[in-house]
Amino acid sequence: MPSINFNAPAMINVNRLNHLGKGLMRSMERVASGTRITRAADDVAAHGVAEFLRGQIRCMNVAARNVQDGIALANVAEGALNEMHSMLHRIRELAIQSANGTYTDEDRKYITMEVDNLKAEINFISETTHYNGHTLLNGRGEWSTGKGGFIQMGPNSDKDVDFISHKIPPVNTVALGIDGDDLRVDTMENAQEAIDKAAAAVEYINSVKGSLGAIANRLEFAWKNIEKLGEDNLAYESLLRDTDIAAEMINITRDQIISQYSNAMLAQANQTPQSILQLLNR
Repeated sequence: MPSINFNAPAMINVNRLNHLGKGLMRSMERVASGTRITRAADDVAAHGVAEFLRGQIRCMNVAARNVQDGIALANVAEGALNEMHSMLHRIRELAIQSANGTYTDEDRKYITMEVDNLKAEINFISETTHYNGHTLLNGRGEWSTGKGGFIQMGPNSDKDVDFISHKIPPVNTVALGIDGDDLRVDTMENAQEAIDKAAAAVEYINSVKGSLGAIANRLEFAWKNIEKLGEDNLAYESLLRDTDIAAEMINITRDQIISQYSNAMLAQANQTPQSILQLLNR
């Protein structure tokens, strides 16, 4: 029965249009932002998981940079050791030269001058090799004492999993066994002893370099693993949070079509009370 005070069909269509309008706005917001979840109310469970993953991803990015810093530190130390290596080979050459019976003690004084300067340079490199203020080779810095230096390579505080430590032994003339009178080339006999001492010093540096190379390789693999974990977490976070553009465009098209015929039905519903006027005019 037609009614003047309440037009039920019109109200139904108005409510439907309001609902469709909100749906269209939400779908357009998702398409425009590219994000399916912009507030917790959109999907409470997925929002919580996505936020956790976002935090993990950011932490992993920092951890990856930490590992790269550790690799750089190891490379700095190894570069200094390479120079010491070259100088020890030169000291060994000079010892072999001085051990030859064709040289006089006066000749050996000049050889001694070069050896002493090389030993002084080894100590200078030991004292001045550092990374971001941390001395690496003189045996006194954080990376040479106690448990050694720490590298945070994960997003958590578990030291058994997300920390690694490495200790670099001191590398100077004392540690190498060539300090002062420990290695001399001023006589044939001393020069002959110096040959073996220089060879032992080379082996010592080889062991330190091998240890640094091992930790650098570990850090390289750790970095690759962190990068892969970050990619996987990012993919999962994207799956939870990002908009399915194709699905939302289908929703938008559907709601627009429904809106069009709902408007048509509203116009038709508004014509219904007109029948009452027609009755009054009779």
